Amino acid sequence: MDYARIEPASKFGIACKIDVVGLDEIAGHFNGVKMYLYTSGRTWMTDGPVTPKQIAALLASKRERKWPPILSNVHVKEKPRPLN
Repeated sequence: MDYARIEPASKFGIACKIDVVGLDEIAGHFNGVKMYLYTSGRTWMTDGPVTPKQIAALLASKRERKWPPILSNVHVKEKPRPLN
């Protein structure tokens, strides 16, 4: 299934590529691009920039198993606020 075509991504015209990889494959997907880690289901606030060497240690320290971690080349750091 092409998850990039399902709302909310498709709703805003966001073109993206989604790859599901194991920890041993992450370094091959960097290709010199700065990557950001998102954990605990929070896609609005990055844990910060990461290198391939840092990822395994960061994930081990989080211990969150409900939501899969997300690595992205998109930096988002937005504090949600209520809409009035």
